[in-house]
Amino acid sequence: MSKAALDHEKYRALYRLGSTMTFNTLMDADRLADLALSMLAEFTDARRGHLVLYDDEGQIRHQFGIEVGQEVKSAPATDQVMARLRVPDERGGAVEGRGGLSLTMPLLCDEAKVGALLLEREGGDHAFQAGDRALVEACAAHLAQSLRSRQLYEAHMAQRRRVELLERVTRALNSPNDLEEVLNIVVRTASETLSSASGALILGDTAGRLGVASSFRLRDDPADAGTRPAESRIVRWVFTEATPFCDGERIITPVKQVLRDKRVFEERRRSFHSSAFVRTLGVLYLEGPLQRPQFTDEDVMTLGVFSDHVAAAVANNSLLQQASTDSLTQLDSRRELEARLDEEVEFARRHGIPLSVIMADIDQFKKINDGHGHQIGDEVLIEVGRILRETVRKYDQCSRYGGEEFTVVLPETRLSGAQIVAENIRRRVEGGLFSRERIPVTLSLGVAEFPMHATTPEGLLRRADSALYEAKEAGRNCTRTAAPG
Repeated sequence: MSKAALDHEKYRALYRLGSTMTFNTLMDADRLADLALSMLAEFTDARRGHLVLYDDEGQIRHQFGIEVGQEVKSAPATDQVMARLRVPDERGGAVEGRGGLSLTMPLLCDEAKVGALLLEREGGDHAFQAGDRALVEACAAHLAQSLRSRQLYEAHMAQRRRVELLERVTRALNSPNDLEEVLNIVVRTASETLSSASGALILGDTAGRLGVASSFRLRDDPADAGTRPAESRIVRWVFTEATPFCDGERIITPVKQVLRDKRVFEERRRSFHSSAFVRTLGVLYLEGPLQRPQFTDEDVMTLGVFSDHVAAAVANNSLLQQASTDSLTQLDSRRELEARLDEEVEFARRHGIPLSVIMADIDQFKKINDGHGHQIGDEVLIEVGRILRETVRKYDQCSRYGGEEFTVVLPETRLSGAQIVAENIRRRVEGGLFSRERIPVTLSLGVAEFPMHATTPEGLLRRADSALYEAKEAGRNCTRTAAPG
């Protein structure tokens, strides 16, 4: 085949490659660059080829090198090679060196510098010709366009991925997951979004002590001054100053919660002004960027969004606790009792398993309030609630039904077992002295079982309450069982 025909075939092959590169954004940018470099080195009879790719900030993000005809094709770029790759200016033309034995070409697309290309021949080879330069320029134009398109495509997909991951966190916040599970989802998703090796949510208590509440692939506690003194100082600074920190290898953003306005009285003007009260709950910590450049300011902003999700999750959990928890005893509220009992009765009916309820009332509680004051009465209620929680199983439910009356729901428990639990509670209360004034306290209790005594949640509570009043009439400080219905 003549040289003209051979050159024609080279042009046709590179044209097909250029067309493929221009429109195939599904091909990875690094694969595109490696393929183009290999073909150019082969078609121009170059002995070596080098290509570097730049990121949006003009920094080298990847480099390729080949030795044509060698078993090991990978050839790292030397300082001399890197110096030649910086030679091309922004006019877009090829630059010759070493007496025409090297050819350097910038990869430009819409004034954006995508990369640079270098082809070299040995001393005994002939110099690059005009046809070679034209071939390289044509391919470089296609390659630059394709790489730029791929970069934009990857940036778009990365942004889309971030949005999808943020939506995952939003769904978790709006789902019935408990707080611990939501926090785990936030930390894991934040690490995935920013391609972090590990991450952690570090929360502070009322005394300002910091500890890991949730972590993702984390080996050591970054808040522990003993094992990681440098990181712990940074974490403490972010927590104290409520200011984000980024050094490229780690990002730390404060988790800030905006509470209800607090009123600040200004005497001189005799008027009230409201001001937002913001407190720092902790920090969100990521370290070790994986397969990507260092963390950026944009990453700090993204992690700040996740920090806001953490604050929202904590706030939602606080509101849920306020709605479902008795503020004095920290037992479940009556509303939570009714919701849980509905579920337990339905479960017991569907599976044919027992369910029992205990109603308990503090004897002569009015005398305690009248004789010692309501503050002492509150202390008695708190201590009785503590005894209830300590006496029953973890999955049993203890509630403050109202006033000095309490309820215990015992899933999968027959009447005989509920009677034993009721007696254990009664004896523990009877054997103690309550509040700072060491007051003796007793309980009267009533027990009922589903479906023996009632087949509805309301009926079950009513029958246990009736048994409770039988215990009161029997002299108090005793347990009575509902009569079969």
